[in-house]
Amino acid sequence: MAAAAVIALLALTGVILLLQSTRGEVKATSPAPTLHAVASQPVGATATLASTLPPAPTAPAGDGAQSAATATLAPIATPDPSPIASQTAGAPKQPAGSFPPIVLLAPVGNITIEGDAERTFTWDWSGRLQADQGFQVLLWKDQTQPETAAEPVTTKTGSSWQQTIRLSQAPAVKKGGDGAYFWTVALIELTPYKQLGAKPAPRPLTYRSQKPAPRPTDTATPFVRLSPAPTIDLRPTPTPTPFGGGQRRF
Repeated sequence: MAAAAVIALLALTGVILLLQSTRGEVKATSPAPTLHAVASQPVGATATLASTLPPAPTAPAGDGAQSAATATLAPIATPDPSPIASQTAGAPKQPAGSFPPIVLLAPVGNITIEGDAERTFTWDWSGRLQADQGFQVLLWKDQTQPETAAEPVTTKTGSSWQQTIRLSQAPAVKKGGDGAYFWTVALIELTPYKQLGAKPAPRPLTYRSQKPAPRPTDTATPFVRLSPAPTIDLRPTPTPTPFGGGQRRF
């Protein structure tokens, strides 16, 4: 369509030039109108078609002064459209603040876990996991960084989320040994690994590698009643004299 418009303008200019070349009675009382050609361009183009034709020759003056009509194609500035912003690949599906909060359920309070005993940690979350998301139980000692306590959890058990962990095998316990720890749960992106949203306030727990030895039980001493010892007479027993054993005197 742009080419057709230019051809039409050129034809019109030729007609005007032809009329000017004749010595008719036509008098120009005002300058010939200026013709503008604007060629539409695709979105994003930075150049606009614009051309200017040289002024037409002036016809010789006759009985009266005749003004030559001039046809000019004046350039018209076309604003450069703003570039279209492209979406960034790998952008998070949800802003960090849009995730529902995680609510820790159990264990409650400062519990003590001993030896190789297992403990079940449970929590609740009102959101819905995406295919590349999960939960991670975190464990750490004071003044240290939180560490993963076990594998990520991606499947809900019953009405709540839960994971049973043998604390003696947790990396933080292997490095830190006995003592006081903190635990919480984080929403994570699996690949690449990244924690999403806010974590709930941590809860304390205590780990001991061995159970304390049982305290000795106080046993009452049985009361034994002793019978009195028998009395023994140590005096000599008298020996009787036999009858007729001596001399008889009259």
